[in-house]
Order: sequence, then structure tokens, then C-alpha cells
Amino acid sequence: MIYDLIVVGGGPSGIFTAINFKGKKILLLEAESKLGKKLSLSGAGQCNITNDGDSKDFHGKYGDKDKFVKRLIRRFDNKSLMNFFTDAGLELTTKEDGRVFPKSLISNDVVSVLLSKLEDNKVEIKCNERVEAVRKIEDNFYSVKTNENKYQAANVVIATGGCLFAKGSLKVDGFNMLKDLEHTIIEPVPALTSLHVNNHFLHSLSGVSLENASLTIWKNEKLVKRAEGDLLITHKGFSGPVVLNSSRYFHNNEQIKINFLGEKTNKNKLEEVIIRESKISGKTKLATFLNRLGISKNLTYAFLTESIIETDIRCSEIDKAKRKKIAKLICEYTISSFTSGGFEVAMITAGGLALDQVNMKTMESKQAKGLYIVGEALDLDGDTGGYNIQMAFTTGMIAAEDLNSKM
Repeated sequence: MIYDLIVVGGGPSGIFTAINFKGKKILLLEAESKLGKKLSLSGAGQCNITNDGDSKDFHGKYGDKDKFVKRLIRRFDNKSLMNFFTDAGLELTTKEDGRVFPKSLISNDVVSVLLSKLEDNKVEIKCNERVEAVRKIEDNFYSVKTNENKYQAANVVIATGGCLFAKGSLKVDGFNMLKDLEHTIIEPVPALTSLHVNNHFLHSLSGVSLENASLTIWKNEKLVKRAEGDLLITHKGFSGPVVLNSSRYFHNNEQIKINFLGEKTNKNKLEEVIIRESKISGKTKLATFLNRLGISKNLTYAFLTESIIETDIRCSEIDKAKRKKIAKLICEYTISSFTSGGFEVAMITAGGLALDQVNMKTMESKQAKGLYIVGEALDLDGDTGGYNIQMAFTTGMIAAEDLNSKM
């Protein structure tokens, strides 16, 4: 059978394209046993679909891709997505930080809405069919080969997502399809993932979190990235929003520095306030004073032990060398030996199809008419907080609108 559209991939971007395309014959192919599998697992099963900020708040949430994001988000923004779900009868709730979830906090409720809309649009769905190749057989016509069948279509949407780690191996099917179609792939790397530190002296404090810590990334003594946010200590290193949102920059860099007090206090300022405290109340224990600054008791003792400073030392007893040592550890904890969590734990992939090969007004390839690329297959990854799922829906809608204009 010849289709108007074949969508390769049953995640949010592929599903949304199929829902909003008004062609007569639509086929959705999914390698897994059911659609929306990753979506149903997102947000610990709660599904953070977007963020309830102004559309301008989305700028700066996608690394250095701001100019592309501005074009995309104004075409189909977060309010439009929220309206889509509420119009479909799904109640939403917004957390204090702006993250939007189904009111039930059950991700399968989001998936159910999408499946119902696919049925309304009479989309033919075939699961357990892994696409092995997409070939252009003549102008504006494609052949799609799966592990089960061969299909043909006037248009194809690649919505395969990023790198998938499954059954002990890494799957990069979508990127290989695009390479075979002579497209350029920016090397995929894990993103929204944790930081693993060799010789991690804080491993025993796994689970301790700090608000508004700052993180900087350096290469050749030049600043690559600066971020601030909540920090979580893990048994292997660090996680939390400030780490997750910076992880796209971890690769091939030389140093990461963490300031546990945040940007408001650098090492020089910390030295100054310790000196001031020693003059005002020299009998105050340094551990007690650091605790007042917002560092927990256990973390304070860990810093003192690592700095080889007595845990019961008083502020008036600290010499210059010890003061500098503890201030540097707290405000410039330098990590030179590290790795990021791999694809098996990453929430998303950074890298993918180079954006200069896609028409951002349509999501159609500039090199192959009738071929569209949406969602995580693009070199476009966002911060944690609903930004990636929003962009999946946004790019899917834009592709569908252009396809509709051709019918």
C-alpha cells in the first residue's frame, strides 16, 4: 500500500505529527511493543509535559540553539500545548517551579489522550516493526523497509528520538537512516545526566542537597559554561538541576568547579566573613559558622576533614593557610577527573541532525523533499523541566502543518 505519510517512531513528536496531519493514509511505525513508552516513563511516571512560563522563558533553555528555539516556539508554544490537552479533557496541574503535569500525576493519562487522537485521525499503527532503511526511490517518493515489511509513501517523518540504550546495547537507528540519506549528524552524547567524580570524598553523604549552588565548566583555562541551581550529592558524584542542565557541556572539557554556596559568595568573600566572625565572636566554632551560611552539619565536617582541619576549631584559631584551604574547597571545589552518566541513565541525547540541514519553518529536510525530521532526532536538547517534551510536540505540529499545506 502507498501512504500519504509514514511516521517512523511512536514518541511524542511522531504521534503529534500523525495526529495533526489530515492526509487520508497515515502509517505510524514503532519498534517497541507499544507507543509512547518513553513518555509513559518520563518524570518518574508523572510526565512533565511542558513549563508554564512565558514563551520567552523558553529562550536560553536549549544551550546555544536560542535562535532556532525562538522561531519554533512562537509557532506552537506551551500555552497551545496545554490547551490541546485540556480541550481533550485532560486536567493539568502546575508546580511552583512552573512544571506542568497531568493533574492525576499519571503519565499514561497523557498517552491515552494521544492514542485516542490517533484513533480519531484513523492512523494505522504497527508496533514491533523496526525500520531498517528509508530510501528515496524517485522525486518526492520513499521506500521504507522494516524487519517485517516494505512500504511506500510520498512523505516520511523521522521521529526516532535520540540514542536508546536497551538490552545492553546502544541503538542509533534514526541517525543511521539520516546518514544513509546523506545528512550530517552531530555526534550524539548523553545529556540531562549525572556527574561521576573519581575519588569522590562526599560519597557517604549521598542524598544531601543544596539550594542555589553554582557550577562552572572550564577548557584551556577559559570559561565554557556557568550555571546555578539545586545540587544533589550522589554516591558517585553529583546530580540535581544545576548538573543535569550543564551535562551537555561535560564532554571533552578539562575542569568542573562547584561553589556550594552559590555565586553570591566566592572564596575571597568567604575568607573575609570568616575573618570578620573571628573578630566579632572568635569563640564560635568554624563548623557552627559554616552551618549558619547554609552548609549542613555533616557536609561541613566532610569539608573540614578533607581540608585536614580540626572539626572543633574555633574561628579565632584558623590561620591564613587553613582559611584559604577551606574557602577554596567550598567555593571552588575543582574536579579534573570525571565522567558523565552514560546513555543508559541519560534522560535525553544532545547532538543529532545538524539544524542547518532543516527548514525551521517546516521541519522538512533542505536536502530531500518530503522528508521531515522532528523531536530528539534533531540536534536540539533542552534543560530539565518540560522543555524537551514541549519541543517534541512543537516540531511535530510544525511538520504536520506543512504537510497539510501540501494536501
